Amino acid sequence: MMLALAAALVAAQPAAPQPPAMAPLSWLAGQWKGSGASFGSPGTADLAIAPALGGKFYELRYRVATTGARPFSFEGRAFYRPVGEAWQAQWFDSRGTTFAINGKVEGSALTSDWAGTTEKGQTVYSLREDGRLEVVDSVPGPDGKAKEFARYVYERVPPPKG
Repeated sequence: MMLALAAALVAAQPAAPQPPAMAPLSWLAGQWKGSGASFGSPGTADLAIAPALGGKFYELRYRVATTGARPFSFEGRAFYRPVGEAWQAQWFDSRGTTFAINGKVEGSALTSDWAGTTEKGQTVYSLREDGRLEVVDSVPGPDGKAKEFARYVYERVPPPKG
């Protein structure tokens, strides 16, 4: 009985206002659907970004499925939080891999540098003038220069009506 009462009280509470520190990523929040390629295979992707855990983090959920000679599906999740002018996150994915992420927001672009025990790279989220979101993933090549392995362009999915 007390659990039901507590649940009802929590449900009746208005959503907590978003802390000002979270505002620099508000342009990224929403549901996105896109197409592009990973490792040379065409694919489709879904991206969802929303405040989480009492508005203290942005949760990013990513899912991709490719076709072609080497079809695969992959999903990952990250929790971003502001730390001063920067953003820190932790990434978890369907391979069982985790990465520490250090991000920086400049206007409507988020650059996320990630590193784990065996991999490191960069993901750049850029809001284009046409309102679409471009996401580019790269890793350092043998010469140290960035080598792109995935690129997707997303369109924002309108929220459901009603």
